[in-house]
Amino acid sequence: MTTRAIAPLGDVITLDFINTGLEPGARAGIELTLETAKELRAALDRAIVAAEFEEAEVRGKGAAPRLVWASSHAR
Repeated sequence: MTTRAIAPLGDVITLDFINTGLEPGARAGIELTLETAKELRAALDRAIVAAEFEEAEVRGKGAAPRLVWASSHAR
């Protein structure tokens, strides 16, 4: 799957999700306001930090200091 971000159009940011293995019509597009795009980014940042933390725990390395700091500063 390919994700392509298009420059803001007025008050929205458009994202196209394209599966290159399917026909061109098999795509999904979403439009986000700047505020909801920021909220999505913050949610993704939290999810990534949590996944990295869990992976470090599974590998028996404990939480890396960078992950502890990032999780405490995630929005």
